[in-house]
Parts: sequence; C-alpha cells; structure tokens
Amino acid sequence: MLPEAHQGAAKARRDPASFALCVKPLVATAPDRLMLAERIRDVRARIAFYASTPAYLTAFATQGHGEVAQQLQAYSRAQRWEEMAAFVTDEMLDTYATIGTCDEIAAKLKSRYAGVATHLEFAIPVTDAGDRSRLQDLVTSLRQ
Repeated sequence: MLPEAHQGAAKARRDPASFALCVKPLVATAPDRLMLAERIRDVRARIAFYASTPAYLTAFATQGHGEVAQQLQAYSRAQRWEEMAAFVTDEMLDTYATIGTCDEIAAKLKSRYAGVATHLEFAIPVTDAGDRSRLQDLVTSLRQ
C-alpha cells in the first residue's frame, strides 16, 4: 500500500514523506513460549470472531478462508463461541497475526510491515512492571 501511496503523492506533486499510513495488526507476544501459547489462543479467538462477522466474509474469502468464515458464522449464530477458535488453522494465524516472543516480535513486525505502513497501533497485555519494561523495549526497537 505504501509504495502506491508514494507514487500517487509524487504524481500529485506532493511530498511522499508527509504521507502516513497506520496499520493495526493483531499481535501475540509474551516473554516465553509457555505464555505465548496462551496469547496465541486469545488471538485465535479474535480471528474466529472476525471471521464470523458477515461483513468480513469477502476479506477471508480473498485469502482462501471463505468456507471457514461461513462455518464460523453458523457457530456464532448458535452461540457456540468457545468452539470457534479451533477452526482457526496455523495458516490463518500466520496470515492475520504477527506472533513471537518479546525478543522476536519487533523484528517480525518490522519485516512484515516495513514498506507497507508508516505507523503501527496494537494492543498487548500489560499487567506489571516487567510487562511495561518489555513494551517500552518493543517500542524503542520499532522506532529504530
């Protein structure tokens, strides 16, 4: 997206550096693999919820997950929320989320979104001073 926006700015004789594009990725991160597994479960549930939303069907179908989205719509209508995350495959997880330990996540986000966006906005749980410190380290790494 960003390269096309820069082309459009140049065509309109505008400074491409003045253009900003914010992406809001799904992120699962934790200090270790055990805690990361729990965060991945949460992200699977969020993806399942989004996929169950009829307005998002086309977006999921474009990525080859339309049938899963239709199944999830049926499950949501039946109020079978607890079962829905199981439909989100590892492939879907990789398509819609960025996942890694706190030591890995900055590099993964940079790799995925460099050249696509100028800014990222995401939410990760912060429950104590250790989490706050890790978040600050992540923000510092992303700004470099």
